[in-house]
Amino acid sequence: MQSIYEFITFTSKIEHDLEHDSKVLPLFSAPKIYTANGDLSKRWYVYFSFKDPETGKMKRMGNIYGKANNYKTKEARLTILTSYRKNLLFLLKKGFNPFVDNTLLHQKLKDPFLKETPKKKVKEQVVKEEGIPSYLNDAIKSAIKEAIEEQTIVLGGENEVSVTESIANGEKVLSTEKQKADLSPITKSIAKQEKSIASGLNNEDLVENVAIAENKEGGERAAIQNKKIADDNKTIAKVEDDGISITKTFDLALELKEKEVSERTISDYRRKSNKFIAWMEASYPDKKNIKSIARKDIIEYLNTILLRTSARSRNNYRTELGSLFQVLKDNELVDENYIQSIPILTSKPKRHKTYSLEEQKKIFKYLEKEDPHLLLFIKFVSYCFIRPIEVCRIKIKDINIEERRIQYKAKTSAKKTKIIPDILWEVLPDLSKLDKESYLFTPKAIGAFWDAKEINRRDHFSKRFTSVVKEQFGLTEDHGVYSFRHTFISKLYRKLREKATPFEAKSSLMLITGHTSMVSLEKYLRDIDAELPEDYSKLFE
Repeated sequence: MQSIYEFITFTSKIEHDLEHDSKVLPLFSAPKIYTANGDLSKRWYVYFSFKDPETGKMKRMGNIYGKANNYKTKEARLTILTSYRKNLLFLLKKGFNPFVDNTLLHQKLKDPFLKETPKKKVKEQVVKEEGIPSYLNDAIKSAIKEAIEEQTIVLGGENEVSVTESIANGEKVLSTEKQKADLSPITKSIAKQEKSIASGLNNEDLVENVAIAENKEGGERAAIQNKKIADDNKTIAKVEDDGISITKTFDLALELKEKEVSERTISDYRRKSNKFIAWMEASYPDKKNIKSIARKDIIEYLNTILLRTSARSRNNYRTELGSLFQVLKDNELVDENYIQSIPILTSKPKRHKTYSLEEQKKIFKYLEKEDPHLLLFIKFVSYCFIRPIEVCRIKIKDINIEERRIQYKAKTSAKKTKIIPDILWEVLPDLSKLDKESYLFTPKAIGAFWDAKEINRRDHFSKRFTSVVKEQFGLTEDHGVYSFRHTFISKLYRKLREKATPFEAKSSLMLITGHTSMVSLEKYLRDIDAELPEDYSKLFE
């Protein structure tokens, strides 16, 4: 037989998600995608668990790889694995069971019009799992079997009408008062089931409950069990209607995101999601679960951010909330990530101004006397072209003293390696005797311990620069420690251009600055106005 897994990896028509089935879902876990934390050198796959009929416990099934790992980009792998996951969920909800023969399901998938026969064994298993006592279970099986043989109950199709008409015909046949008395539980059951049909109960529940009522000896017990089943259905419907609360859903999304992003990023996610939740509670107190949030609600919230702050801040909220909603969609907690369809507004990017050559020399000379420790911090930014927050991450163990190299976690890379040029190495103290686990920069010393988050460590030096330098030289808010990185890259590029073509100069500069592509470097140089034209006055003559 053709493998059932081929429907997972090759079927392209199955793209919709089925509604929750309370009888099937407990048998398996929701399929998930393993991405190896974005590492493309490792294999990605879809995985799930299914209840082992022997132990009654969930058992991890074999991973589904398909052709996903033939693709070399994250987007391509996620696209095909998402399709696999949807197809697998479709098969599981259709009744796929890795512990039994799935031939009938396979044939049904090949021929959607294939007539399906009643599944008495599966029915018995479902009834048993719902907790019906064995003696009542036997009575139900016997009643259903007799009803099917007499063709008074039709499984599938429009069962409600067939069952009602069949039993109504049975009332006409009965003649004695005793028979009418015996039939009264059935009549009551019919009325109850017709009411249940309007509430959304499925056909199998109807057949099951009628069969219970037809069993004379189990009349009272059947009524109790019937009420239990109805209560269970109401509970399930309530859970599905209520969904998961907005707060709990975002907590789950943040917990999943913690495995992918930095501590600083997750802190931003948490802060922005908490503000969004508070706004929803104040603006729409009746909306309690995550699926009640509409696209217009998100647009309205982003508009409040725009009116209160700026287009740039509004876009930042859109990006980070959109990232969390995508996690919820990937885990099927929401049907759609509406934020993807909300446009990004044009904004004025914040830019750190470069220092003039004269300003840079004055600041360095001033700090040599007033704050040499801050000057050394700035020189790491200036000569190694490392961002201030990246400097704060460096520990003594990250510096290779023999080779004069440094490894650190960069914005775009988990491990970035750069050389320490002589102009910087000569002003560094002896690092060989310092504790390897200590931080290179702390408020008062080189190579000490500092119990603070990296964003707080960065803010310490930013505030220190403001109080020591900005106020002294009357600098604007556009000038900061990060501005020295722009200043020295511009200075270095112009020096390289004196003896090289633009392409040669940029190629050499890429190795120094650490940009990963020529395109990104060229954009960066344009943004900081690193290359300016020569005097073109003679062109106007």
